[in-house]
This record gives sequence, structure tokens and C-alpha cells, in this order.
Amino acid sequence: MKYILKIFKLCFWIIFILLLLINVVLLFSKFVSKKDYFNLFGYTYFEVLSGSMSDEINIGDIVLVKLNSRYNVGDVVTYKSYSHFITHRIVKIDNDKIITKGDANNINDDPINQNQIIGKVVKRLKRAGIYIKVFMNFKVIVLIFMMIMVSAYIFSEIEVGNDYSEKKVN
Repeated sequence: MKYILKIFKLCFWIIFILLLLINVVLLFSKFVSKKDYFNLFGYTYFEVLSGSMSDEINIGDIVLVKLNSRYNVGDVVTYKSYSHFITHRIVKIDNDKIITKGDANNINDDPINQNQIIGKVVKRLKRAGIYIKVFMNFKVIVLIFMMIMVSAYIFSEIEVGNDYSEKKVN
């Protein structure tokens, strides 16, 4: 039992520290780059807010985007238009202008420049947007941190209690 608790505690702290480090790196990269999105090793993510790409990408999905990729007709890309991020498929490349269209839309979008494109969608995470919203909420982060601290305290007390019981028996 004591050995299992130690393994559990070690795994718990490793996961906690990894998640903490990832969050610090993401926040630092966003602050340093002065952009509206994170950049972790050339990747970022966005939540899909509209049904313009329905069937392929749905509302609430998260798209993992590779920054600064080469783009071809048929690629699904995320680009910035004014203050919004849009994820649509490239339907035409005409010199320096790129035309995109949502799979569920009837008409093409206005032409964009290649420098408006954030990157190419490389992975879709179905309905993961709700989890991102929950776990990026400050109150939830504080609650999780408090639960971690209480759990660590309880596990340390269990371990101390087991040590005391073993000494008393001997």
C-alpha cells in the first residue's frame, strides 16, 4: 500500500508540474510574441465557433494549427480577418491572393493575403472546446490547485500515519 501511494504521488506531481510548465510556456510565448494566440513549438489551437465547416469541423471542436506552413488548394487553414479567427478551406490561390470557403457555405470568402493565414489545420479534437473553456477558467484553476494541495496533504498524512502504525506495532 505504501509503495502504491508513493507511485501515485510521484505520477501526480509529475503530471502537475508538466501541466504547470506548459501553461507558463504558453503564457510566456503569448506575452513575448504580442499575438492573439499561443505558439508552442510552432503549433497553436483555436476553438471553432461557427458551423461553416460542418461535417468536417463542428462547433465546439478544437483545431490544432501548424504555424507558417506551405498552403495548397484543398488545405484547411485558420486566418485572421479583422479581430476574428476563421477556419476555412482554400479553394483558389491566385498569385498573392488566396480565396477560402467554408465547406457548409454557398459562396467564397473575400480574398485574403498569405500573411493573414496563421497556419494549416493538422488535427481536429472533437468537442474539446468545452474542456478548454472549463480548464482555462481562473476559478477552476484555483479550485484544482487547492484540490491538489489538499490531496498532497492527505497523502502525506496517510503516509505518516502508516509509518506511525508500523512503529507502534514493532
